[in-house]
Amino acid sequence: MATTTWTGQFSRALDDKARVPFPAEWRKSGDGFRYEDLVLAPSPTMDCIRAYPASIWEQKLEVVNKMADSDRVALFFRRAVVANAHKVKLDGAGRVLVPTSLREMFGISRELVLAGQARYVEFWEPAQWQEELSKLRLAAPDY
Repeated sequence: MATTTWTGQFSRALDDKARVPFPAEWRKSGDGFRYEDLVLAPSPTMDCIRAYPASIWEQKLEVVNKMADSDRVALFFRRAVVANAHKVKLDGAGRVLVPTSLREMFGISRELVLAGQARYVEFWEPAQWQEELSKLRLAAPDY
């Protein structure tokens, strides 16, 4: 399987059916691999939705499934993330449906920011994204 690195940030609007278009450069890598199967899930640490290629999501599940049912990290991940995850597909126009439950969880109405994080994408409500960037600037090391 080819690897695509998702980088950059893009402002997007949901259409009337709650679909968001992925940037063209994210939909197809140079060797033609197309990310059609995605999993949208709450971030375990940030106030955003994460979109994972299905293959990366399955790797995460393998790790969690090897953990004991009583492991607090595994319990958290299963209850907070897995229980709220949705399998979705990019349609022919490169759009993905953002489920109502996830939009409500993170206050996304119409506008959102797609932020590439290399192996996955974060979906942010724009004001939350700006707040997160402000926090990061304050915490950034001096170079």
